[in-house]
Amino acid sequence: MTSAFVISTSAGSAEVLHRLALGVEPRDGLTTQPLATAVRVGQEVPPRLGPRVARFEPHWPCLDFETNGTARFKLRHAIGGVNRIKVNADGSPPTITVRIDDVRRRVVPRRFRVPVWTRLELERADPTPDGPAPGPYVLMQSRLLRPYLLPANAYPFPRGTTLIRGSVVVNGRPVRWPRVIANGPGTMRVGVAHGDEHGEFVLAITGVGITPPPVPSTIDVVLDVYAVPPNQAPAPDPVDRLADLVVEELNRPLPTDPDDVLSGITRPPGYVKSAQPTPITVGIGKSLVHPAIDFEP
Repeated sequence: MTSAFVISTSAGSAEVLHRLALGVEPRDGLTTQPLATAVRVGQEVPPRLGPRVARFEPHWPCLDFETNGTARFKLRHAIGGVNRIKVNADGSPPTITVRIDDVRRRVVPRRFRVPVWTRLELERADPTPDGPAPGPYVLMQSRLLRPYLLPANAYPFPRGTTLIRGSVVVNGRPVRWPRVIANGPGTMRVGVAHGDEHGEFVLAITGVGITPPPVPSTIDVVLDVYAVPPNQAPAPDPVDRLADLVVEELNRPLPTDPDDVLSGITRPPGYVKSAQPTPITVGIGKSLVHPAIDFEP
């Protein structure tokens, strides 16, 4: 009789202490490198399962992932203990909602709905004393979530970065969680920004489109704004500021390299494009504070 908690190796039997359900490695949306600033990552759970928080701690309806530094987080299947990843009764992959937040507002938060492998699926990839593994091996990379987090107002931009700071409003009221794409000469995308719950965004220009060298002192861009129409947006939660932040759906296996969804380029569900694009001229190497942009769904 074999045990799911013991596997055979070239050095003999080894006891299994844990199995990785999901790893999270947030990336800097500007540099594409692992995030250098500390963020919080957790699995959203019902209030009855949530942790007890300190009196003055911000609302956090999540169970925290284990962390190894600022940009490495993991959720493990418990071995011999209570497991917070519940298997669906119909046998379909269990799905969790992952929340990534930065209370220092250096990057904009994101939420993802991620289907994870069950413990049984992972166990079936292990060889047994009686023969080879009964199931396929589940690559670690296919259990690794690598989302890009776009800069927020407090992001430490290097000197000389070309920036557009602004906000999105409807009838003078902030549009929550907008997304902004800047198209430069040749209608080439030269920048992407995510806005916060106040409708504020900071967009770094990362290219000059088809402009030939030498690079001019200014660049003309057109901003396309995407957001949920105000009459369709859920009401903000006075306690949980991220409750109405869009949840982006992912499939398994997770992509080994960030795709347009993880990169924050794809239009999220429910978002529509503003009917009126916004042309802007910005100085290269300068920071422009633009008046509020009216969102016209």
